[in-house]
Amino acid sequence: MSDDESPDDLTDISSIGSGAVVFVIGFVFQTVAGFLLNLLLTRGLGAAMYGTYSYARTLLAIAKVFAEIGASESILRFLPEYEASTSKQNNTLGLALLTTTVGSLIVVVCVYYFAHDINRFTLNNEQFVATLRLFILSLPFMALLIVVANIFRGIEKPVYQIGLQKIFYPLIRLMVVGVALFLGYSLFGVVAAFVIASVLGLFFGGYLLATRTNFKPSLSVGRKDVYEYYDYSIPLMFTAAGSLLYSRVDVLMVGYFFTDVEVGVYSIAILISTFMGLPLSALNQIFPPVASRLHNNENRGELNAIFATTTRWAFTFSLIFALAAIIYRVEILRIFGEDFILGTTVLFLFIVAQAIRNAVGPSGYMLMMTGHQYLVMVNRWTLGILNVVLNYVLILEVGFIGAALGSAGALAVVNLLRVVEIYYLEGYFPYTRQYLKPVVAGIFAAPTMLGLTSVLEGLTLLFVGGFVGAAVFFAVLYLLGLEDRDRELLRRGITSLR
Repeated sequence: MSDDESPDDLTDISSIGSGAVVFVIGFVFQTVAGFLLNLLLTRGLGAAMYGTYSYARTLLAIAKVFAEIGASESILRFLPEYEASTSKQNNTLGLALLTTTVGSLIVVVCVYYFAHDINRFTLNNEQFVATLRLFILSLPFMALLIVVANIFRGIEKPVYQIGLQKIFYPLIRLMVVGVALFLGYSLFGVVAAFVIASVLGLFFGGYLLATRTNFKPSLSVGRKDVYEYYDYSIPLMFTAAGSLLYSRVDVLMVGYFFTDVEVGVYSIAILISTFMGLPLSALNQIFPPVASRLHNNENRGELNAIFATTTRWAFTFSLIFALAAIIYRVEILRIFGEDFILGTTVLFLFIVAQAIRNAVGPSGYMLMMTGHQYLVMVNRWTLGILNVVLNYVLILEVGFIGAALGSAGALAVVNLLRVVEIYYLEGYFPYTRQYLKPVVAGIFAAPTMLGLTSVLEGLTLLFVGGFVGAAVFFAVLYLLGLEDRDRELLRRGITSLR
């Protein structure tokens, strides 16, 4: 351990590391379950009906933002901040659960009533109306499930959060949808299965909350507490709403300008690219509450060290994923059917954007946890509006690939901007010369994977090339030398799981 590293610093990062390991285990399970689910759907429904399903799912994701009203992010901040006061924690949970319940019910009524209008301005497919109305019934259960999962995340118990959100829910969803398809049900039956899975997921989450914590959500709150909660949560709701303009509006506009086939192809490309977010998402499981606690205690040196290490890890582990997905993108898309190869360029653009997102680390959470939630909201709305304009112009110029150009560019810009802002406002900076090591490793791994395309093809190329590329990448990293800090933190993270 170097002189500038405190035991508390290592303890906090080992907490993040162990949370990341648990997340990876859950994410692998969720990825396999999600892959099988989408494989069943694309093969069982076809590109057109899968596009209808994906469009309804996109609208459900948008609705969820307004249903939660920033509850998940508020929990991540206030539970660690109020760790010395159980009553304040219970009041926070009471506000979060009540707000989410009321908000989701209001959204359900609105979407159900305006379903015909939504369909008329988008897909213009009567089957979509019934699909959307049934899908939206799952919103209260899904929103509350996510809030409950984030309670465990906020108290740094990732095992329960991952078990609920990444293992149990994906498994039960895969099972009920698989049964629906096996019994011969089409799109409507599949959506009904999703609603059932959401209900079962929430019941299991409530059971875990009641049996694995001592929380008793209450509403014995004063005016000051209510103001503090909503002063944080409402800006984050609008922040999330602004992020929809650059994370979801492209799908909506593809549905507006094109058919459900293009929506299905585009949605699969987005789905695959989101897998590239695994490293940062894993490290982000425990980072927000740790960052909130350290910033609140004014431990700036420890927080910057954790920020730098977390960012470097996210960049390193995402790089090999990005290289493999770019080089073998045709082989990946062909798994879902020949129609989906149309999305190779879209997939390439989104993988690059996701790689940049990993390279800037948890800079967004750094802004949130250091009290700059209004700036985050302004960032997302500004770039979201820019994304809408770019999508419209580029779609008219180059077709549905233009939607990917606009959205991927906006995603890259907003992430780079966050790094500049957190440095300017708080003085935190995550980059060191150690970033050159994964870059060198990538320079060796990429030609190796590319060279195999001349001798292998199909799934064989995908699996063999991915394995060989990863082996070369990590071998070069090892030869360049691991940091003593990394060795110690990895050892602590693995030991803490035993």
